[in-house]
Amino acid sequence: MMPIHHPNDPAVTINFRGEITLFEVDNLIVCKLSKKRPYSKLTLDENHDMVSDELIKVDTAYYFVIFKPGDKVGLKFDSTFNEKWTTVSVDSFLATATLFSVDKFLASKMQNDSLISSVSTLNGRALSEIYLPKYKPDFTYSDTTILRYTRNLDNLDFSFSHHLDSLKKIKLCYIEMIYNPNPNATDPFYKSRRSYTFEMKRLEHYDTSFVNSLVDEFLKLQKLTEQK
Repeated sequence: MMPIHHPNDPAVTINFRGEITLFEVDNLIVCKLSKKRPYSKLTLDENHDMVSDELIKVDTAYYFVIFKPGDKVGLKFDSTFNEKWTTVSVDSFLATATLFSVDKFLASKMQNDSLISSVSTLNGRALSEIYLPKYKPDFTYSDTTILRYTRNLDNLDFSFSHHLDSLKKIKLCYIEMIYNPNPNATDPFYKSRRSYTFEMKRLEHYDTSFVNSLVDEFLKLQKLTEQK
């Protein structure tokens, strides 16, 4: 979750929530991703020049990316625009999907931050840590970072940070970067406290029948590609 400017009023900040649902099916990774579709009301004058562009609503659509770790090419299934199956570069997808870029970001950030609090609870099944920067390179660097770990996700291969999971012997499941308000900022966005969060949760009672059907179709398409 992250704060963004309201599309109709830059002085107003709203919280944007992005979500990736990840399935580990045998040796495949299946990602269900959401995308926002804005609908606007465009008003033109008699000369067909735009007078206003008012945002009416924003709805959510979903698409799936399936790949095998280590492969260069995966497949994307998107029915919203009749695209169905298309090829996708795994490296490009991992670079643009923020969820998969957290590991490198945290490795760099932890070199500049100092641990000021570490609390273990639930008989060692949960751990919470607070970090402060040794110095702030610029205003884009967070003032406080909170990390939370859990043993409830230890059996998952996916990780926010393989390095921290190995170091702490427990799975990192929550990251929050907090920015203090800056009263001297000219942009109202920076004058209020804001935070960016990444959280990993296990889905309970999720119907995987559609995901399994996509995996079956993916495997069939892979076989056809290999036979060419």
